[in-house]
Amino acid sequence: MAASASDIRDALSLPAASTSATPAPSKKFPGGARKPEGVSRELFSLIGDAAPSLVPALARPRFKARPAMGKARVRWELREFKHPTRDDGFALQHWEKVSGKREEPKEYPFAKFSRPSTVLEYTDQEYAEWIQGLDHGEWTREETDYLMKLVKEYDARFYVIHDRYEFLNGVTRTIEDLKHRYYGICRKLLRHRPASELGDISEATRQELVQAYSYDRDRELTRKNYVAGLLARTPEQIAEEEMLFLLCKRLEQTERRFAREREDLLRNLAGIDSGLPNLPVDDEPFTALGALPAQSGGAPSASNKRKRKSEAADLDSPSGTPPVAKKINMARHAVAVDDEKHCIIRTDGGSLTVPTTKAAHHPVFLRSSRIPQPKSTNATKIQAALVELGINFTKLVMPTRDTLANLETLFEAAGQLVEAKRALDKIEHEIRVLKAKKGEEDEAEAAVAE
Repeated sequence: MAASASDIRDALSLPAASTSATPAPSKKFPGGARKPEGVSRELFSLIGDAAPSLVPALARPRFKARPAMGKARVRWELREFKHPTRDDGFALQHWEKVSGKREEPKEYPFAKFSRPSTVLEYTDQEYAEWIQGLDHGEWTREETDYLMKLVKEYDARFYVIHDRYEFLNGVTRTIEDLKHRYYGICRKLLRHRPASELGDISEATRQELVQAYSYDRDRELTRKNYVAGLLARTPEQIAEEEMLFLLCKRLEQTERRFAREREDLLRNLAGIDSGLPNLPVDDEPFTALGALPAQSGGAPSASNKRKRKSEAADLDSPSGTPPVAKKINMARHAVAVDDEKHCIIRTDGGSLTVPTTKAAHHPVFLRSSRIPQPKSTNATKIQAALVELGINFTKLVMPTRDTLANLETLFEAAGQLVEAKRALDKIEHEIRVLKAKKGEEDEAEAAVAE
């Protein structure tokens, strides 16, 4: 017989086990909050009071609610509606929700956006006075009435009008002919009708209406021919045009760069960027013309001072004039020979008594930038005469001093030629007038004699 637990406790003198065993207390989370789904028990016990801040981030995503399939289905029905702009009894239909009661056909809600254009009409008198004499080709009164009827019927949609245009025994008309005829009639009526028939409009409003009906048939034909030519291009022609376009753009960029570099060069030569006009100039008077330059560096020596004093004394005395003049002439001759050898042309520097200041500074310039132009009074006629003679005066190959002088002489000669031509025309006109007057007098005398 097996021993029970109570027998073992008696043998070992152990107290008996209590019958009222209390259940183990359940572990409660701080704050009494429930553990959200997706979070482990250990992590939730460590979070503590911060658990509510994580609930929105860990909550399940809310999906779109399922449609209520138990509701009654909506029925749609094809119903007729009225269109106020149609008076031919044509029935139009569209789908609408079926309600409990039967409704009468409603007016079309988008009819307010349908605004038919105003087509001008003419009377028999207006057609005879204003329209019949228009230079629109061979148009009769019956064909003109037929055109105006189609314009009114199809709301001035000329592509539809041209498609439906079938005048009996009439000439084949293009869409440009139809537009030219209709807009010409409208402009004529708007110009000649009194303001009372047009709603008492002002003259400015009348001109705006006339301008609104303007149409140039030749320009429209040219535009369509141009578009047709563009659409008929081959891939090789398109590639060639693109290449020419790129070349034109490259030439424009090169021209702009050349102009910018030329401007920078002129600014540098003029001393604008280098500050040359602001350089200080000594106020000492110039030396005598033809005097030799002083020694470079340091003050002049005593021998030079004595030499200058003796030269000044010789200039004051009549006997000393020939030697000084000879030296001056020799120096001038040497300078002239050197200038001729190196192709140097010296310009007149002005009076020596005038001090050199900033205003008197003459910067260096290129002769090509100061090419003379003809006088403004006869510039157009002189240029036309030179072009007729085949002379290019806008760009000189070598704008030297002699070339510019010859160009000025050419302009003067061309101006004299233009003046002579003007005088000749005047004299010829007077001769023609006198001849005509004399012929009238002879005719009058002959009539009196008869």
